[in-house]
Amino acid sequence: MQDLFIGIDAGTSSIKIGCFDQNGRMWGLVRKEYRLKTRTNGWIELTPEIYWQKTCQGLKELISQLGAKSQRIRIVSISSQAQTFIAVDKRGKPVRDAIVWLDSRANTEAQYIRNQFSKTSFYKITGSSTPSPFLMLPKLLWFKNNSPHLFKRTHKVLQVNDYLLLRFTGNYLSDVCNFGMSGCYNHQRHELWKEGLEKLGIPEDIFPELKFPGEGAGEILESLANNLGLPSKIEFVLGANDQSASALGMGNINHGQVTEVTGTAMVLYASIKKPNYTGQYLPWGQHIISDLKFSMVYQNAAGAGLSWIKNNLFRCRSYDDLFRGVEKIPLGSGGIIFTPYFLGKIFPKRNSDIRACIKGLDLSHGRTHLVHAYMESLVWMLKELIEVIKPEYKLNIKRLILSGGCNQNQLLCQMKADALGIPMELIKNEETAVVGGAILGARYFYNKDIKEIVKKFVARNRVFYPQQDQKERYQNLFRHHKKWNAKVGGINLC
Repeated sequence: MQDLFIGIDAGTSSIKIGCFDQNGRMWGLVRKEYRLKTRTNGWIELTPEIYWQKTCQGLKELISQLGAKSQRIRIVSISSQAQTFIAVDKRGKPVRDAIVWLDSRANTEAQYIRNQFSKTSFYKITGSSTPSPFLMLPKLLWFKNNSPHLFKRTHKVLQVNDYLLLRFTGNYLSDVCNFGMSGCYNHQRHELWKEGLEKLGIPEDIFPELKFPGEGAGEILESLANNLGLPSKIEFVLGANDQSASALGMGNINHGQVTEVTGTAMVLYASIKKPNYTGQYLPWGQHIISDLKFSMVYQNAAGAGLSWIKNNLFRCRSYDDLFRGVEKIPLGSGGIIFTPYFLGKIFPKRNSDIRACIKGLDLSHGRTHLVHAYMESLVWMLKELIEVIKPEYKLNIKRLILSGGCNQNQLLCQMKADALGIPMELIKNEETAVVGGAILGARYFYNKDIKEIVKKFVARNRVFYPQQDQKERYQNLFRHHKKWNAKVGGINLC
């Protein structure tokens, strides 16, 4: 008899729900999208009920796909974006809209926190490079300072997966992997950052109980199970932040492993034994594997830029249309260099002013040249990120494991292999965060070593081997990219 496990990933713009059996075979996948509320002053919010409604809609659709098999669902795990928070009262009802991680309103509060704590101590304790407005801690301080009446009504502050877990089970719980990225957690003592919270006037009891990813979180409420068509005794386990769940779903569970996801953003995620406190202050946190940490570097717009090109520059109906004929364009894209930083640059040196621009465009160029140039810029972006994280932890990167929507393009994977001179392993299932959630559920249910579960769930689609004669040509191309990006600096040429 098959046992089924569900992984839920509550992302920035959609809920993804996947169902897998004990051998890692996927039986269903549902995606439900939503639109964030945005304002010109940097406020980005979402009504919490939308997270819940979309999750329930997705589950009902998945259960319909499964039919009678749905009664074999054993465990559900929920992971989510980090930093987004939802404040609820004693009845578990939100007192305001969720403040999404992309929201930048808390600049004043972030600067205040920077003035209260040294950069080194803040980094050692919280794992965050600096108290930026995108962290949950400055957002929470903004909430306290600007909505004191609502803050007083707040019983608990939850992240998105915590909120969904509350709705399913009635329990207030959070995982240390996701909460550990909030700026409110002391990684040295494995507890709330009590001294920091006290100094900022934020009470400790406003946060839920903390547990480890994969620990039991309670059974589904019986009335809810009946409504959704789920088994009445189905259990939930704690998930993690979406990047850590994704890394697990790609098999990144050993020290020194590095995975790369190119979706909306480009994220390079490394499993490490301990952070480097004297280096570049790269973000780090608690890994899903208890004796490991993670560090990651990223750029906010990678696939997002490709989406913009598809929808606004060429108005293509599909990515197949966008990429058609691009493989015929030679290296160098006819002299075009595309600076890909649509939302500024994070690494290796933060530059909020730089924007996307195009160099070398003339009347002989068309869609294929521009798209190929942007793909080359994504390879350059990856090279930059590797050059940041590799020396920081003395990583010996012999191959890179890839996932994400953009990496489904085989030409891009081959370009990455050629440019970096190492094999690129593409994961079969691109929704790796839901795979990671299902792995956590299976480990809990069978009480087995997670490495044994990972072997069954993580499948490679294809390996792209480097063409050694191409590496030198890419190195020459990247010298031009480096010079051009240095010239662009803070000038917006678009």
